[in-house]
Amino acid sequence: MSTSTSKDEQGFYFKLELIMGIKEASVQETTEIMDTVHTKCPVSRMLNDYPHLILSAVLYESIA
Repeated sequence: MSTSTSKDEQGFYFKLELIMGIKEASVQETTEIMDTVHTKCPVSRMLNDYPHLILSAVLYESIA
């Protein structure tokens, strides 16, 4: 996860990037799982309409 603080006409906001990799899974498989979890997780649903949230699927090996 990475965060940064930015500013627009309404003031300051947090830009959040969440990176997910699953051991022995392709990026496509990881994306599908991540999308499913994003619709069911209460915290994720709370952030669902947040315009500065980026969800990124990557190969596990690139973050391990």
